[in-house]
Amino acid sequence: MKIAVSAEGPSPDDRVDVRFGRCPYFQIVDLDTMEFRAIENPSVALGGGAGIQAAQMIVNEGVGAVLTGNCGPNAYQVFSAAGVQVISGSTGTVREAVESFKTGGLSNASGPSVDSHFGMNTSGPAGPGIPPGPGMGMGRGMGMGRGMGMGRGMGGGMAPGMGPAPSSPDKAPNTGGYTNDVGYKRTPFIAKIDASRCTACGICADICPFGAIRMEDIAVVDKNLCTGCGVCVNKCPLDAITMGKATD
Repeated sequence: MKIAVSAEGPSPDDRVDVRFGRCPYFQIVDLDTMEFRAIENPSVALGGGAGIQAAQMIVNEGVGAVLTGNCGPNAYQVFSAAGVQVISGSTGTVREAVESFKTGGLSNASGPSVDSHFGMNTSGPAGPGIPPGPGMGMGRGMGMGRGMGMGRGMGGGMAPGMGPAPSSPDKAPNTGGYTNDVGYKRTPFIAKIDASRCTACGICADICPFGAIRMEDIAVVDKNLCTGCGVCVNKCPLDAITMGKATD
C-alpha cells in the first residue's frame, strides 16, 4: 500500500505540513518497502482550487491514504469519491507520522477539519486545528497583470487579466481570478450539480475555462468537456457544485 503525506520539505525527517492543498511537498511512501519519494506540489501557488488540484494529483499516484495536518472540504470530497482514507491531525516528522499510521495510532477523519481556503490565510506552519493567522490577503490593486489587466495589488490578491486567452487546452484561459501558471489537466472527476441548491445564476457557466457548463432550468455539466479543474466549485455562492467521479 502507498500513502501520501503533506510535508514542509522533501526529507522524511521534515515535519508534516498543517496545510494539505498548499504544502510545498508531498511524500509518497510505500509501506511495504518504506521507500520515500518526494514530489513538489504544483498547486501551492494557485489563487483558488488548490485543494482539489492537489487531491486529484495524489489520487492519480494510486495511494490508499493521505496523512496531513488539516484537510478542507473540497479535497476531502475528492478523496471520498476516490475511496482514499484521510488522516487529519497528523503531527511530527513525516517518518514519525508514517510509523504511527503503520501501528494503528492514527484514525480516519470523519470529515474536513478546516473550511475552504484555509491554506491561503496561513503564513507558515501551525498546529492542526489552529485557526489561520495573518497571511496572504485577497486584495485587488492596480498592478499590471496578465493580458495588461488588473493584476497583483496591495494585499497579494489576484485579479483576472483582460488579454486574449491562452490557446493551450491544458491552461485555464479566463477563470475569474484563478488564472495561473499551473496547467489544468483532465482528471477522473467532473463537476456535479445539486439540483436542490442550484438557482441557475450562471456564475459557473461564465467562469468555466472550458465552456463545460450551460444554463437550463439549472446548470448542466458536459462531462466530455469538464476536466475537473474545480474552479466552479470555489466560485458557486450556494455550494451547489461538488466534484465526483465522471462515471457516477
